[in-house]
Amino acid sequence: MFARPTPGWQEYARLSENSAVESVANLMETPSPPPKKKGAPFWGPLALAAGFFLGAMAHGSGYAALTPFTDALGTIWVQALQLVVIPLSVSLIVTGLQVIPSGKEMGKWGFASLAVFAGLLLGAAALALGIGLPYIHAFGPEPTLAARIEPSAAVPPVDFSIWFESLVPRNFFASLASGDLLPIIVVSMLFGGTIRGLSDESRALLVKFFSAIREACMAYVRYVVVLLPLGAFCLAYSFASESGIAVAYSALYFVLFVFGILILYLLLMLIVASWAGRLRLRAVLRELWPALEIAIGSRSSLATLPTLVEGARNLDLPEPARAAVLPLAGALLKANRPLSAVAKLLFVATLYGITLDTARIVTFLATIFVLSVATPGIPSNSSSISLGAYLAAGLPLEGVVLFDATDPLTDIPKTAVNTTGYFASSVLASRVAGSSDEPSCALQEV
Repeated sequence: MFARPTPGWQEYARLSENSAVESVANLMETPSPPPKKKGAPFWGPLALAAGFFLGAMAHGSGYAALTPFTDALGTIWVQALQLVVIPLSVSLIVTGLQVIPSGKEMGKWGFASLAVFAGLLLGAAALALGIGLPYIHAFGPEPTLAARIEPSAAVPPVDFSIWFESLVPRNFFASLASGDLLPIIVVSMLFGGTIRGLSDESRALLVKFFSAIREACMAYVRYVVVLLPLGAFCLAYSFASESGIAVAYSALYFVLFVFGILILYLLLMLIVASWAGRLRLRAVLRELWPALEIAIGSRSSLATLPTLVEGARNLDLPEPARAAVLPLAGALLKANRPLSAVAKLLFVATLYGITLDTARIVTFLATIFVLSVATPGIPSNSSSISLGAYLAAGLPLEGVVLFDATDPLTDIPKTAVNTTGYFASSVLASRVAGSSDEPSCALQEV
């Protein structure tokens, strides 16, 4: 068996459940949209395919009478979405930082959990970059949409010292007016961290204020996203009518890459968890599989937590791993985000001929990590949340939302990766927190 939990873990479990699980339910969740009919989420990919097909036909025939009309509709839809990017990003970062437990609430299990979460996220980002860059070089799209970027809108690479100085703006309101998202995101992180040190009364007042802004922005975004099939069709038609079918191949390669890298990381997490936890891989799969069935059916990783708790109990994991680590993982850990976000970053940048320097990639990943804390594991909830990170990296919003239309095709592996990440983190945190004995289903040989 794993070692007996250290004194005080019950208090940490209580604090974790209160601050993490209740925060996910009460603070982070916004009202759910009306139930959709079965198959409705796939209108986006269908509209995308139709736009690519008809646009490629128009490109081949030279018939471009419809292009100005689709350009106008697509631009209006993108601008309607871009309208709330800044207030949404600021409110998400500020409220998301309040969920992370503070030092006084942390014990050995708390620090072990956060260390494991950070390791899983960094490992996902490293895998995405390590595989993504060679994949893009071999199979990535040509910069067929580079002409759509105005020279004045292109963001050239800058010297690291200049970039570092620009992180904190001299005039925050000037950054708001110009839409310079990078310093806005940095200031939001600093402000969110400052709020954590205020009195409970002041902190609650500010969190309530920013939560209201966040919920209003999310409600607005949901109304705009209802028109995603129309927006995806118009953008795909415009792109394909200008560049031919090459853009459609880019979307197909993107979906295949995201599928492959998600499945690969899921398998890697299983292998690492079973090896580090000294558990039989078959035993881990047996206890994880019921939760994966729920994840595939519901596309909600949070819905799998009760089943994961039961599976952890069957593996004889310590009680803190079940009562504290799993709920905290449900609130903070979204293992799929670095994988899918980095893939989209690389594909859109290549499609538009944008050079990504190290500074942009590091800032992008830091923003994705913070924003992932601010969103619960519910279906198709991450695309609009992360728009600010892509804009801060210098990508055009129209290219980002074009790939967002493929999300229904990758939602299932994303949810499976999140669910596996919860379970793997409970096993790994048990080992990091320390144990002297082996679990009942320990391997005799690997």
